[in-house]
Amino acid sequence: MRVIKTTTISILALGLLAGSAVGVAAQEDSQAPASVTGTFTTPEGVGVPTGAWENGATRMRDLGFTSTWDASDPRLSGALSLRANRDRYDRQQMELGSALTAIENEDGRWVGAGTWLGGDELGETMTLLMRGEDAYEGLTAYVVVDLVTQTFAASIFPGDMPAVPEPPAD
Repeated sequence: MRVIKTTTISILALGLLAGSAVGVAAQEDSQAPASVTGTFTTPEGVGVPTGAWENGATRMRDLGFTSTWDASDPRLSGALSLRANRDRYDRQQMELGSALTAIENEDGRWVGAGTWLGGDELGETMTLLMRGEDAYEGLTAYVVVDLVTQTFAASIFPGDMPAVPEPPAD
C-alpha cells in the first residue's frame, strides 16, 4: 500500500510540475516575437472629415476609419480604429497621411501612430508602429499595410525599435 501511495503522490507531483511548465510556456508565448501576416475588411468611414485647399493640396483632416483584422498571430487580430489627416496633391497624383491607430481584442490592445503614401502609380501603403497594452504590455508591433490588396505583414517583438543612429562626425 505504501508503494502505491508514493507512486500516486509522485505522479501527481509530476503532473503539477508539468502543468506549471505548460502555464509558464503559455505566458512566455504571449510575449514571444513573431512574424505575422493577415488580411482586413474594407475600412469604413466614421464621422465627417473637414477639408480645405492649400498650397496645391487638398487637406483632409480628422478622417475616421474602422476595420476588422484577421492575423496569423491572434495577438494582432481584432477591431482597428484609426483617426487620420491626409493631404492629396492632385498634380502629382500623390497622397500623404498620418494617423493614430488602435487594434483591440479580448486580451489587449495595440496603440500607436502610422504614416502612408499613396497615389495612382504608387498603390497605397501604410506603416504602423504600435505599443502593446494589457496582455501585450512590453511588446511592439511594426506593421506594413497594403491598402490595395487589404493585406499586411508585421513583426511583434519585445521592447522598442532600435534607436536611430547618430549622424556621422565631421
